[in-house]
Amino acid sequence: MLAKSRIAMMILGILAIAILACGGTESSPTSTMDGNSLPIPTTESAEIAPKIGDNSVLTPAKELAEVASRYKVVFGEPLEMGEFIAFNSKDGQGDQIKFTLDNQHTQWYIITADLEIEEVNGDGFTVLLDTPEGVKTVTFWKDRTVRVWSPVTPASSLTSRGSFPLSTKIHLSIFVDLIGNSWDVTVTEGNQTLAHYKNTFGATQVQSVRISTPVYENPEPVKAIASNIVINSSH
Repeated sequence: MLAKSRIAMMILGILAIAILACGGTESSPTSTMDGNSLPIPTTESAEIAPKIGDNSVLTPAKELAEVASRYKVVFGEPLEMGEFIAFNSKDGQGDQIKFTLDNQHTQWYIITADLEIEEVNGDGFTVLLDTPEGVKTVTFWKDRTVRVWSPVTPASSLTSRGSFPLSTKIHLSIFVDLIGNSWDVTVTEGNQTLAHYKNTFGATQVQSVRISTPVYENPEPVKAIASNIVINSSH
């Protein structure tokens, strides 16, 4: 009788182990330090956290495409210091760099940069956009105003709402909308808008972007630093 009882207990034990093995995939307990149990979520029920920097999660539209990450020196000897590029016209040669844009089949361009102008005289410090119709310019003048010039509307447009400060970081943003046929220039210092210009005519493809000091045989000094230069376009 005792032997039968032991056999029955063994059979029950085997059945219990089989039941646990079959049912344990839904939620198996694990013990904490104080003996209480916490459920371990199964693969089917566990929520997979998005990875930091996953653009498909953080920026679903994926509208931006960087189209120019390297530049070449056109003339002079601009000094590269990490993320900063220093321009100086005092040597009589001037300094100019050029970004050639890769994407010529796009709907718009966005050009942004942080600028710190230390000294400005003569023809000022200029950002140039090379287009099929000619060169468009945004110039920081010696009177500390910002002016925009376009071959389509050749009159130089004074856009400054106040003098830009010397030796202080300002932000330049240029938006060229080929679909809307407009281009927009904004200069800010922090939350303050120093200059804004918008022209609803003459937006064309941008072939390259140049940043330059003037060139004089006996130069009046122009010293500036550019950083965080980013040129994007639509896909």
